[in-house]
Amino acid sequence: MERAPSGMATPGQCFVQPKYEPVLQANQLTDAGAILALAGGTVVRSVPGRTTQRIELKSPDGSCLAAYLKCFEYAVPRSRRWQGPAGRMESGLASLNEWHQILALRKLGFRTADPIAAGWQPADKPGAIRSFVMTAEINGAVSGYDYWAASDDSKRRTLIRRIADLARRFHQAGFIHKDFYLGHIFVADRAGEPELTLIDLQRVLGPRTFRERWLVKDFGSILFSLERAGSKRAGLFRLFKLYLGGRRAGPAERRFLRKCLRKAARLHRHRPKYGEPESK
Repeated sequence: MERAPSGMATPGQCFVQPKYEPVLQANQLTDAGAILALAGGTVVRSVPGRTTQRIELKSPDGSCLAAYLKCFEYAVPRSRRWQGPAGRMESGLASLNEWHQILALRKLGFRTADPIAAGWQPADKPGAIRSFVMTAEINGAVSGYDYWAASDDSKRRTLIRRIADLARRFHQAGFIHKDFYLGHIFVADRAGEPELTLIDLQRVLGPRTFRERWLVKDFGSILFSLERAGSKRAGLFRLFKLYLGGRRAGPAERRFLRKCLRKAARLHRHRPKYGEPESK
């Protein structure tokens, strides 16, 4: 299998995590075209320009690897730049942006789905491309919504604490998710503590310094999600207090919270464009 060592993969090439090369080779998935042609999996999400399916791959030792294959198809405006995470995303290569952001976040200690491969090729339509990112299934984890629904008050308070810590560290590291909903946080019980994993990173930007409006978008989205799950206002205030990490909430912090609450209220009135997934 030909691997793209760094930067932008050329058409048909793949970024591949070396430990998964034998699995892909055993399934004749040796280039981007073969992976994009995969069918027969269980479609778990389909919106214009993007489809996600759960697939099962046979390993050389006879075991089965469960994975998620997210495929994109977009027209590429000629004016778009292809360099850097923002350029990859804006040019339609959101899958490659997700790949690079997964690697960047994992280096900083954030949990993400284990990356398997990513790549792209021209689509049949003139000026369009097809791309994909494949990640391993997160064993023993469920969506934040499902975890919340199955938890008692004590577990929910712990989950709020862990989400606040995740959001604070994520933003302090200079990243913005842009779809920071409870459905994009997978949760597993590990030694009695919820372990959080971020998914759906195709729109993530960073590391860089962002204007406040992007922080408001992220934090307002998670407030919206928790309210939608059934959290009371006291839980939202507790989340914000923990997000501050011990800092006193002065006038600037209170203004920020009001903006986030207004953002959450707007999301309640106008749901996200394609809805928010309950689970992956």
